[in-house]
Amino acid sequence: MVSLLRARHPVGFVLAVVLLIGLGACGGEPTPKVTVSGYLHAGPMCPVESIPPDPACADRAVEGAVILVRNSAGVVIAEPRSEADGTFRVDLAAGTYTLLPQPVEGLMGTAPEQEVVVGATPVTGLDFAYDTGIR
Repeated sequence: MVSLLRARHPVGFVLAVVLLIGLGACGGEPTPKVTVSGYLHAGPMCPVESIPPDPACADRAVEGAVILVRNSAGVVIAEPRSEADGTFRVDLAAGTYTLLPQPVEGLMGTAPEQEVVVGATPVTGLDFAYDTGIR
């Protein structure tokens, strides 16, 4: 059949070969991704700090907070949400990203944004603190 294509449509045959070679080059390994994770919390929970600290006054986990993940071009590429325990995770390819926590109902403002450089190893321990407004 290839010889038939070659005989009747030499240009089509060449284009088909170029296309197959191009697809083969694109079919390499996918870009590896690395997990980026952290914790979102809100505080203070009590107007006065006591010594020893009252466990009821400890910061609380923020559930359902959205974090916009922007790449170095400023394009939002992911929007992970925090879980019930305040943790979040997102898998990202190597590069530099800005993580922008979004407002959460009942909390003042937003947690400050953070820039993250992703390489070959997981990025853990990111900490986003929201303000409850309690003083």
